[in-house]
Amino acid sequence: MQKSLDIFKAEPQSVFDVLCDKKNTGFYMPAYQRPYSWEETHIKDLFSDCENVFRNLLESPDAIIFLGSILSVDDSAATTIFPIAKRQTPTHIKLVIDGQQRLSTLMLILLCLNERLRTLLPQLKKEDRNRAR
Repeated sequence: MQKSLDIFKAEPQSVFDVLCDKKNTGFYMPAYQRPYSWEETHIKDLFSDCENVFRNLLESPDAIIFLGSILSVDDSAATTIFPIAKRQTPTHIKLVIDGQQRLSTLMLILLCLNERLRTLLPQLKKEDRNRAR
């Protein structure tokens, strides 16, 4: 039997580690969590925090900035998910207990950046080829 200290062990992680390190990770927001409710001021604060991270990283590659906490519990056995689509179940499942507003906003930012880069990439490649000539 696991001790509660082992289950609730806190470890600092980068945004990359939380969102991107393990492939096929899904975050599950339980029904008891409040719906997404961040307003523009909350998002601006998060962007400001991210800007500070980038500035500090330019000065020191090992800079650490606190963007807030996310409390999650591993549920890769999918015991808390209902209803579950068996064919679409991620390999790693994190049940989000706290920090769902921050996590959701970071995911939305990453999705927007990814989509923008995807649409700009052909143009950037074309400009790069033209410069190489």
